[in-house]
Amino acid sequence: MEWLIALFCSTLLALIAYFKRKLSFSGLFAAIAVGTSIFGATGIYGFIVLFFFFVSSTLLGMIKRVSHSAVERVVEKGDRRDYLQVFANGGLAAASALAYALLNDAVFLVVMCASLAAATADTWASELGRWSKARPIHILTREKVEPGTSGAITTLGTLASVSGAVFLALVSIPLILQGKGNLGFESYMAIMLIVVAGWLGNWMDTYVGAKWQVRYQCPDCLAFTEKTVCHTQTVQVAGIRWMNNDMVNAICTVSAGFFAVFLTLMFRFL
Repeated sequence: MEWLIALFCSTLLALIAYFKRKLSFSGLFAAIAVGTSIFGATGIYGFIVLFFFFVSSTLLGMIKRVSHSAVERVVEKGDRRDYLQVFANGGLAAASALAYALLNDAVFLVVMCASLAAATADTWASELGRWSKARPIHILTREKVEPGTSGAITTLGTLASVSGAVFLALVSIPLILQGKGNLGFESYMAIMLIVVAGWLGNWMDTYVGAKWQVRYQCPDCLAFTEKTVCHTQTVQVAGIRWMNNDMVNAICTVSAGFFAVFLTLMFRFL
């Protein structure tokens, strides 16, 4: 019965997002799969964590200071998330939720929440960073670049990433408190751990994006972009061809999960 409720609620939320043009058709089914897994495995508190991640990210995506044309010239995909984007952001969280249901070890709740904290931090940094009056600075070259460039940061975006990780960790409190399986340390430490692991995951995203994400240039307008087609077929000028934004986002959440496991085990044996 709980899984049927999970399927119903996840489908309802995903359909709303789909008709609001926040999910593509493939993203619709991916979101149902992720939502059902998390709700069914962790209950209403786990679903609330996912809900606040998705809703906060969606609402921030509706607020644009930088024009759509300025950002769309750089980024590979638009606001509608496809299945790759959904799984990159929520796939580890869903897998961790299922592992928690099977093994009754609260470490998987921490991993789930840390991965979503990293995704939240990344999304908040990207969306709120666009409000910065200063142009983003590439973390490796120290050069000013176009808004939306992977591996670039602003002060506002950095503060937003911390806020996103803290927000998601606070939303996770009821889930951590009612979780099965002994963490081996106080619950408030788990909340701090989620913040740290989530923020570190976001920084891993920034570094990998700056170092290895594929980058193209349009021969016509000379703009640097993540797209393979701008005004015409673009030319790869940097990065690894398969290291696109979806892969970088997946590295963000997975690395946050690894940080969460490492920190949890460290606290357990201290």
